[in-house]
Amino acid sequence: MRLKPRKSANPANTITVRSKPGNRTRALVTFAGRTEEAAIGRSGTTSRKREGDGATPITSMRLIGGYVRHDRITTPPTALPLRFTPNNLLWCDEPRHALYNRPVSAPFRPSHEKMRTTTTGSTMSAW
Repeated sequence: MRLKPRKSANPANTITVRSKPGNRTRALVTFAGRTEEAAIGRSGTTSRKREGDGATPITSMRLIGGYVRHDRITTPPTALPLRFTPNNLLWCDEPRHALYNRPVSAPFRPSHEKMRTTTTGSTMSAW
């Protein structure tokens, strides 16, 4: 009997995100043989996502790019397009706004989240 070759637990083209044990608002992101800590929703994760629930959806999504804090890490090797995160970068989270779920620049009056904070934490964001 011939055995099938065993697949890698985390192939190079896969990013795995899992909750950090003991902290429902933090995640461990594994990619390209490394693991980084990241922020997730204040309510943890859910399979029944609703806007404003403070949760991160449990789902599979295709990555099309990401943001990097160049003051914290060197740019990782990737085929994905990466952008640096400037101090004034925000993310529109107002569902009724034309720029919903898109990056915007400060000043921006509708509801938004800051993409960059002064506290330690995430150094990369995906989109």
